[in-house]
Order: sequence, then structure tokens, then C-alpha cells
Amino acid sequence: MTEEEKAKMYSAIGYSENVPDQPSHLIIDIKQYVGVIASVKLEDTSVRLIEDAESRGDLVKVAITDLSANFNQRPSAEAIKLEAQLGDFSVLGTPLNGTVPQMVESQTQLADTKLPMIDFNLETNPADGLADQRIRLKSQPIKVTYDANTVIEITKFFLPQTMFSWTTTSGLMDMGGQSTTGLQFMVDNKKITDIGIEIKPLYVVVPEKGIDDGKGRTLVIDLGEIGMKTQNDSRHIGERKENESEEELIKKAYDRFDISLKSMQVILAGDGDDWQAIRTLKKVQTTYCNLSD
Repeated sequence: MTEEEKAKMYSAIGYSENVPDQPSHLIIDIKQYVGVIASVKLEDTSVRLIEDAESRGDLVKVAITDLSANFNQRPSAEAIKLEAQLGDFSVLGTPLNGTVPQMVESQTQLADTKLPMIDFNLETNPADGLADQRIRLKSQPIKVTYDANTVIEITKFFLPQTMFSWTTTSGLMDMGGQSTTGLQFMVDNKKITDIGIEIKPLYVVVPEKGIDDGKGRTLVIDLGEIGMKTQNDSRHIGERKENESEEELIKKAYDRFDISLKSMQVILAGDGDDWQAIRTLKKVQTTYCNLSD
């Protein structure tokens, strides 16, 4: 912390270094002092793709509701904290016969409780000292419905003007070249990252005719719940034991994560079947069939 920042903090709390016997509530941990606080809130935001001013409507409309972010910084600890929430998110497609298809819809209502669609937290040098970085992410279920007409209209909008190319690069790390001394250095200087991610099911609905009109068969791809947690050892305090094996050093030198995938399923519902009810069943009867023209 610079002298200017320190003077600003002391002035804010009424503290002076030259005055003895000050009240105990003014004796604070300087690393807890928050020097910067910023907040942003967007209640309703939308992005629209329009072909022309006299078109029959939006090709695509992306709507975001209740987007908020809070940021603070603790200068002496070189720490920042970012908290962000997204209340609701939806995507509307190209109108057809007076009907506007909803292609993406968040499922944020749980009983009588309204939950944020995305809850994200990022913190560096947390005050509890248990990690160097901490990340938390939670999301609620998202329904994605394929609409053939919208996909065709978007393709027609972009295809004449845009050329796409993809370049894939990859890198390999040679573990065999690491010496025991190098691994020990990595362990001693390793930064601890604490990650906790919970993503509720993302499911994709594909109607047989490309239009979600409740008729025909429906393919539902439910990607299930995805979780990710850090499995790193806690921060080591004190001297390390000598002559650790290379296997032990490799285990401590690199981050490890526990990744889980639960309740993934693919449903092919017939005409008139209630696929939403089938999707929520604890046990689904499996039917084998031979697909032919």
C-alpha cells in the first residue's frame, strides 16, 4: 500500500499513527481494508439481429434480465473480489406464421423461490488465506429448442458476407524432462486454486419437423448435471520432508480436479408423448428399436 493510500484509509476511519491509546475498534488488520468498491446493474438488456428496417421482425433477439456485478479491491493484500449474477436469459427466433419461437429459456423458478440463472464469484488472495485464487460458479437449468426456420434465416443473413476459418493449435508438455529439483521448486512455489462449479442440466429439444408446434416426434438430449471441484492438497506449513519420491512430487506439483456428470439421458418421444414428464422420471424404461426408412 502506498503512503497516499494509507493516508486515505486512516482518514476514512479516523486513525492517526501519532496518537497513543486510540479506541480498540480502530486497530484493524490493514489487509482487510477495501480501497476500491464498484457496482454495476443492468435490469433489461437486449441484442437484436435485424435484416432491414422494414423486415417482418427480428431474426434473433437475445434478452438479458437483472445482470449485476460487484467488485472490490484490497490494496495491501493485492486482492480483488468479483461477484456477478445473471437473473434471466432468453433467445427468441425468427417469427413464422405469427408465432415467435423461444429457442433458449432459463429454468430459474424453484418452488416459490426465484434463483439467478448464473451465480459467479472470483477472488484472489482470499481473506481466509486457504487459497491463492477461488472460483465459484453455479447455473440453473437451460432449455434449448432447435428451430429450423431461424437457423436458415441466420445462415442466409451471414453466409454471403462472411468467410469463416478455424485454426487449431495444440501444445505438449514433456514431463520426462523435469528433474526432481525442478519438481520440488514447482511444489514450493505452487499457487493454490480453489474451484467449485455446479452446472444444472442443459437440455436440447429437436422437433421432428424443425418447428416446436407440439406435433410429431421429439428428440431430447439432456446433458445432465456437471460438477467440478478442486482436489489439491491444503497449503503446506513448515518444512517439507526430505527425499520425496518423484511420484509424490508430481502429485503435489499439478492441480487435480474432481469432475462429475450425473443424470445424462437421450429421449426420443413419439407424437403426443409428454417428454417433459419422461425427463423427470427417476427411472426411464429403455426401448430398443430398429430404425429404417
